[in-house]
Amino acid sequence: MIKSAIKKFFSFILAILIAVIFGVCLIFLLPFDYIKYKSSLYYKNTKKKYTFFDASNDNFKIYNEINKNNLPINFIHHPKEKSLVYGWFVFEKTLIIVNAFNFEYDAESGRWVFSTEADEEEKHVILCIDEYIETEIEEVNQAIGDKVCDKAVILICADNLENAENAYKEERFLIYKNDMIERLKLFVKTE
Repeated sequence: MIKSAIKKFFSFILAILIAVIFGVCLIFLLPFDYIKYKSSLYYKNTKKKYTFFDASNDNFKIYNEINKNNLPINFIHHPKEKSLVYGWFVFEKTLIIVNAFNFEYDAESGRWVFSTEADEEEKHVILCIDEYIETEIEEVNQAIGDKVCDKAVILICADNLENAENAYKEERFLIYKNDMIERLKLFVKTE
């Protein structure tokens, strides 16, 4: 009985400690994120209201780099979402898919496949790259209510790929290491 009470007490103390650390992190990190957001090209161009940790989002970073380098790539916000997380980059009629890192090379078929993380409630889904791209294009066009894109490429960091040497052969991947903007500049020139 005493062991049970001691375990509960230490569990309670641990929970409070974790909550305090989380709160302190929020208190210190949120103002920096907010200031970074308010001084960004994204905010200057859109005047969209800040949502938590927008300046830490990949879309935010990519948007600012694209605009800083005057690339003719548009960012289209999801019409039903406020956060910058939900939106797409489009060059002419080509969707540029970012944040996709669940690609694996299937050596048997010689093709790249997209796989979702499986958990207890969801099934593990595997799509070939063609199906994945079609699904993304359809989702964007449906959400916008217009045909804003009819093809797509996937902007992906080589560090997120196993067998990256095979990925360079895949024409629908825009692969970069530390040179994402250079890769996008090259893509815009050649399209």
